[in-house]
Amino acid sequence: SPIPCFLAGDHRANEQLGLTSLHTLWFREHNRVATELLALNPHWDGDTIYHEARKVVGAQMQHITYRHWL
Repeated sequence: SPIPCFLAGDHRANEQLGLTSLHTLWFREHNRVATELLALNPHWDGDTIYHEARKVVGAQMQHITYRHWL
């Protein structure tokens, strides 16, 4: 049966529209980066793609936080 709510690492994701939006944004950015990495490195396995994309997105989050919020 379909799940009527979003699944996320935080139970408030379905209560706070802003949080849901950020989860969706970063989820999609991760998938975009993973697609680019796969095109550049077709020999990498799925785990490597996932973890490298995770590092890139984490760096993007840090850059935004330190340059624009602090």
